[in-house]
Amino acid sequence: MKYRARTVSSLGAIALGTFVGVATSHAANATSSDESPGAQLQEVVVTAEKRTSNLQRTPISMAVISSSELSTLGTSDLEQLSVVSPDLNMSDSTGREIVTIRGISSQDTTEIGNPAVSVSVDGVYIQRPVDLTASLYDLDRVEVLRGPQGTLYGGSAVGGAINIVTAKPTDQREGSVSMTYGNYGTITTTGMMNIPVNDRLQLRASFYTDSHTGYRNNYPVPQRGDDDDTKSARLEALFKVTDHLTALITGEYTTVGGVGSVIDGLPVQYDSNGNLIVKTPHFANNGSSWGLSTQGYTDLTVKALRWQFNWDLGFADATYLGGFARTQFDHMYDLDGGVLTTWAYQNDDVDDTQDQELRLSSKPGGPWVWQAGLYYLDEGQTINDHFDNIPGPTIVLFTYDYPLVTAKSYAAFGQLTYHLTDTLDISAGARYQEDKKSRLGTQDTANLGDYLSNGSLVYTLASENGSSQSSKTTWHAGINWFATSSNMLYAKVDTGYKAGGFSTLNQYGPETVTAFEAGSKNRWLGNRLQFNVAAFLENYDNQQVDVFIPAEAGDLIENAGKSRISGVETDLLALLTPNDRVDLSLDYLHARFLPFLADNGNGNVNIGGNYMDQAPDVSIGLDYAHDWNLSAGVLTADVHSAFKSAYYFSIFNTADTRQSAYSDTDHPHDSNWTFAGYVRNLENNVVLVNATEQAFFGTDAYELAPPRTFGVTITTEF
Repeated sequence: MKYRARTVSSLGAIALGTFVGVATSHAANATSSDESPGAQLQEVVVTAEKRTSNLQRTPISMAVISSSELSTLGTSDLEQLSVVSPDLNMSDSTGREIVTIRGISSQDTTEIGNPAVSVSVDGVYIQRPVDLTASLYDLDRVEVLRGPQGTLYGGSAVGGAINIVTAKPTDQREGSVSMTYGNYGTITTTGMMNIPVNDRLQLRASFYTDSHTGYRNNYPVPQRGDDDDTKSARLEALFKVTDHLTALITGEYTTVGGVGSVIDGLPVQYDSNGNLIVKTPHFANNGSSWGLSTQGYTDLTVKALRWQFNWDLGFADATYLGGFARTQFDHMYDLDGGVLTTWAYQNDDVDDTQDQELRLSSKPGGPWVWQAGLYYLDEGQTINDHFDNIPGPTIVLFTYDYPLVTAKSYAAFGQLTYHLTDTLDISAGARYQEDKKSRLGTQDTANLGDYLSNGSLVYTLASENGSSQSSKTTWHAGINWFATSSNMLYAKVDTGYKAGGFSTLNQYGPETVTAFEAGSKNRWLGNRLQFNVAAFLENYDNQQVDVFIPAEAGDLIENAGKSRISGVETDLLALLTPNDRVDLSLDYLHARFLPFLADNGNGNVNIGGNYMDQAPDVSIGLDYAHDWNLSAGVLTADVHSAFKSAYYFSIFNTADTRQSAYSDTDHPHDSNWTFAGYVRNLENNVVLVNATEQAFFGTDAYELAPPRTFGVTITTEF
């Protein structure tokens, strides 16, 4: 049985982060917002419904983070998006991102698991969470769609979807270079160059690098962990093949190296009344782990090719997009955090993924707005993982040799909107998807009892072959009322589905979500005040949960129980004066399990009423910016604050976690030179990004987000 981390949870955690930054510019008339002084809030264009629309007329509860906001906050990976969008929760499990929206996530990051939140780059779906590193540079925007998006985004969007939209080549010659220097030896560089070759060809090249020494000691080994060594480059070519056909080709190359996460382990202990004794990780206090930690390493390479062809057919627009990505992931991390001995897990994985989508969309105008499409995904993996003891020479105890792991998805979908009147629309859509998974390989395991008692190694070779197949039709229905040109009311029902899977011991079926949502989007005061609100109720059925099996000393995924999710999401954006801008979000979420029994390692317990994973009741985001117009330029102060109430890392709600927000400076957009200073995690709060119960070892293993960091950034545009 493969040893998979089982998360433990938090009690009473509160996170509050505040940051104040200052940026100066040498351009006399620059402004720190997208609007010039006295201007209105600008229209925001999105492609959330896979066609261009105005954010304020799109009937989805969503957040849109612009390129300037991402640059201001120094956001370069998905984990940092939770600072900008507090209702989005991120965690890192030994190098793999876990994304949670409205309490729905997938903790299964193995070769069989699927994400619960669809993440795509320029419309191309990202299947493996390890591929999400260093993806947020030279962007146009990021769209965070809340709630199931099964009709348009498919079987891995039960919680929602994240669309990463890169900046595209334009007909303007321009470029920029930025360098950041900070504590822990941080050096970050970004840059881009846009070159219009001629009327038919436009090129855009961009790059990103980040390096810093480790935040924490990996005692007693010599190198500090939680370091980074990331390099990424992207080249885009936009061809105007004919007046009716365009082609966008994108190539991207990313490498990530370093020691990787420091994992601190603490023995699981109970008091005389059987209550869990909650402890604070060692390095949360003094910066170093106290156990005999194993030196880990990370060696990740991602090569990606994406394409998009747009063809004006006259009666409709055709879009063909797709991509291919090869991921090589060599990784070792400490399993028990050094509590007992040097137990380690090593990954040596190769993943090849391709997906393609063909879509027809109606032309603007007329009473009908429609689109229809076909989708195909094909993934092949080669897995060679090891469970080792490294007391000096490596002793391989378990070997997972899977020369072929496959996943295929096929789907057909369509959605249409009919304008009943000039102010009233109705919409409907459906998607049929079929998913197949298979695995060929073996598991070679030592008898751990004999090894621990006398050091003998007796191995048993067992087949790990398996397969599963599932399918589902998901659907959408909605009604939209445009009371005025700047006020909208909508109500809708959406369903979502995540494919089933298998392990050596069992098969599990798909999980489903049915979501009811009603909302309003508004602009007032001459387009200087924006207020959006949405209320929702979601029924989450047959959810796939991680269950510990004592007899196997390991975990498996099972369909167990139901959950009820409800809440309200609000966002207020205001231009108080030409020099003052405020953005306030306040979200309430009630995500609880309905009664069902789950094995916590000591028998079945009823977890009805427990919090779902990473689902705080309250999330608040506040951003305030003020400009001082000086003779030499503009001085900008930006305050960004985030608050999240208590949340948990597992279904059993048994241990503490705490997360604090961080921020970066804003800067004027019209300047040739910008100098900025930043502080992140100003309070130096303890931020748990993962807390796993390693039941076999009887330990809790912790991973932490960065401590307080600070530095300066210099940017030039040309």
